Amino acid sequence: RRCWLSVFVLLVGLLWVFFVVIDTPGDFWGRVTIENSEVRLSRDASGVVIIKGTTDKDFVRGLGYAHAHDRLVQMLLQRIVARGQLSTLNPSPSSLEIDKLFRKLNLEGRTRAKLRELSEEQQKLLESYSAGVNEFIQTQWLPIEVKISPLAADPWTIEDSLSIVQLFAYVGLQTMQTDSENFVLHAINLGNNATISELHRLFPDQVPPTLDEEMIQAIQSLREFPQIVSKDKFLGVSMLSEQIGSNNWVVSGAHTESGKPLQANDPHLQVDRLPAIFYEFIYKQGEEFTSGVSAPGFPGVIMGRTQHISFGLTYGVADQVDYFIEDIKNGEVLRPEGKRVAIRHRMEDIHQKDGETIHYSVFETEDGCVLELTNQYNVVTDIPDGKYVSSKWAWDHMTSNRLPDMGHKQNYRTVDDIADALKLNPVSCNYLIADTQGNIAYQQSGLVPKRNPKYPIMLPLPAWWEDAVWNTIRSADDGLKVKNPESGFIATANNDVTLLDSTFDINCISFHMGPYRAQRANDILRKQIESGQKVNIELMKEMQLDLYSLRAERVLPQLLPLLPSSMYSLELSNWDMNYYFDSRGALLFELLYGEIVGTMAGHLLRDVDAGKYVMQNTTMKRVIYHYFDDVFVDPTQKNSALYGNEDRDAMVKRIAEQLLGASSSVQWVVDRQHTYGSVLMPITYKNIFWHDQTSIFDYGPYVQDGSPVVLMVGDYRENEGKSWNSGAAWRYVTDLDNYISYTSVPGGPSGNWWSSYYANDLSLYIKNQYKILSPAHL
Repeated sequence: RRCWLSVFVLLVGLLWVFFVVIDTPGDFWGRVTIENSEVRLSRDASGVVIIKGTTDKDFVRGLGYAHAHDRLVQMLLQRIVARGQLSTLNPSPSSLEIDKLFRKLNLEGRTRAKLRELSEEQQKLLESYSAGVNEFIQTQWLPIEVKISPLAADPWTIEDSLSIVQLFAYVGLQTMQTDSENFVLHAINLGNNATISELHRLFPDQVPPTLDEEMIQAIQSLREFPQIVSKDKFLGVSMLSEQIGSNNWVVSGAHTESGKPLQANDPHLQVDRLPAIFYEFIYKQGEEFTSGVSAPGFPGVIMGRTQHISFGLTYGVADQVDYFIEDIKNGEVLRPEGKRVAIRHRMEDIHQKDGETIHYSVFETEDGCVLELTNQYNVVTDIPDGKYVSSKWAWDHMTSNRLPDMGHKQNYRTVDDIADALKLNPVSCNYLIADTQGNIAYQQSGLVPKRNPKYPIMLPLPAWWEDAVWNTIRSADDGLKVKNPESGFIATANNDVTLLDSTFDINCISFHMGPYRAQRANDILRKQIESGQKVNIELMKEMQLDLYSLRAERVLPQLLPLLPSSMYSLELSNWDMNYYFDSRGALLFELLYGEIVGTMAGHLLRDVDAGKYVMQNTTMKRVIYHYFDDVFVDPTQKNSALYGNEDRDAMVKRIAEQLLGASSSVQWVVDRQHTYGSVLMPITYKNIFWHDQTSIFDYGPYVQDGSPVVLMVGDYRENEGKSWNSGAAWRYVTDLDNYISYTSVPGGPSGNWWSSYYANDLSLYIKNQYKILSPAHL
């Protein structure tokens, strides 16, 4: 036994030496020849990859090689999902539903259709990136995960990169829009005229006080439609990430200590995973540099800076997906003037790990609408006559001139230069930009349908109405742009950015994530500037870690007079409205107000349990919550039907007595050892491949600060044994007076569990600290 133990220890030691000791700072990669061009790769002291090249294509070649070296498993997992083949790796009902979704979206088919539209330059950049990935695949040892699973390391292609872009655009962003519109669809389907009135009060800018009777009857007679909630269909699928929001702000040099613009950006995505979503890098070409983050699987810099400019983004919440009501008869759908057109049928074969093949039918209309059917039909004529729901995604109209910029961006010198490139991005983004000449700007991007302005964009329109189904998208020039505002700063946080310019009249936002985070950032910067103090790097960092809730500040004055007399109510009344992990007040507020909002949603949906689930466990928790706040604090709506058979005060008193009364039996309330973090924000950083088999490559458990409504965003959800945490997937602060960026990621550069860079940044991240990302020593 001792002999075998010694052999085992020796083997582990040799593997450690091979995989870890060689994975240290310096030119351990050295020079790599890709497409007959030499690229130099190394790491800085934190393990961030440093790429040096002499041509523009060297950037994407080196980035492709580095992505494969550090994140090949992540890339292959994303590719298998985009292909609708997750069931070959992890067969389960949820995997099958995800495969059906992506087969229905037809990402590969969309990609093939766009390939011939690529410009010569785009084609070459994508080919060079693929060449970098394949150079690693073909010449280096591959991770053990590839050897023991169906993760085929077949050559990386242009199609794979384009599919990855669409994957992230839909999963991270558009599911928020579809789930929100689905919420309204269900409310109308289950309701009556009073429901329409309540929807108008809830969404006054998007739902008119009265709806066309034909639309109401069509929605209420639907035979099939998507589930009211997706139950967060991607929860636990850790190679994917749903978007929960982002922050960015930029300050003019007129108000900074250095005299140059400062920028901060922190996109909020899933963080309880290893590796982290984003991949940091530094690229050096001649005297120029680029530093920032990229997405493994696609070339280019997503956020970051050069010597001349800095840019970051938040999700722009532009509505890129619409639902429509279809009238089907004899296998045809109704269109304007009584015309009926055929439905096309596409059969998808979804292979399971056990060898079984699932035949899945997808039905599409000639004008690009996909039927959202809950039952399986083998042929078009099997679909019973009646009303159904279809959906249409603006990315059907993506062209080669609306692809993300894949270059290193070193050629841009001013905010106007880079804004002209960023506005072409098909993803809905709020870009903030600064340059060394002192300019700051906002630029909107995204494929936005050119809708008939007489129709509300939030509601599912009958597809047979005139011009209801759009067939073109707006020009990128139609997007909002704001440069050098009088305030001297700009902040966005997935809010209604059309408020930045009162003359902007394009209705492109149906739902947004509320005003609180953007308002808090604006308040801090405005107060600093109006006091005569200059903004510095430390204030920018402090803002990213700010835990104060303007939502609580708005709601608590309405709640406190209605609370019962108890020690628990006293704890809540003494809360400082900060979401610290060890806060009792934050826990009690979330339990109480979450129950109230969930009950309000339940009354709208005619199912209180469903309402609570929707508002506590789905994307609705982060999207439509603030609309309920508007009703709750409005003194004219205390008798709203959202309170059921009671008025507002009576409902609140009843719920508060149950939760916070002296005789409360709620364990999290009565056991005062429970805090906000321990109950609502536990977090374990889990390996995206191994977690379902073993936890030995995980880190944790820890607890997390933050909330979806404060600048230090954090969120935790659990469903059917799967958990999901979100937060800052990258923290970035920079001063254009120098070349330094202060950054932090929840993990490390490498996705390889044996690497010393697997989670080396995690301790900084957990402690809310930053490292320096700088090309100065290169």
